[in-house]
Amino acid sequence: MRYFTTTEAAAVLNVDPSRVRLLCKLGRIETIKIGNTYGIAESELERFAALQRPPGRPRKDAVQQAVAGMPVDDHVLCYHPIPLQFSRKAGLTNHQT
Repeated sequence: MRYFTTTEAAAVLNVDPSRVRLLCKLGRIETIKIGNTYGIAESELERFAALQRPPGRPRKDAVQQAVAGMPVDDHVLCYHPIPLQFSRKAGLTNHQT
């Protein structure tokens, strides 16, 4: 069985190598770790290439619908009604040398 590096897989899939590395980290492409790089099996690369994916970015309304269905924890949300203000150090100006 032949294994591809992320650069070789990117050439086969016609995408950027960083995109292939991201797909590997997300688990969308199954890999094995060889040293400090990913090894992608030829059969796995064929499986991923055969998936039907719409080109481009998802529509904004589709993303909003997906996010709307996600549970929200109130303690995670953060709102600061008062803007933070920073004071300058007393006696210092920008023109001092």
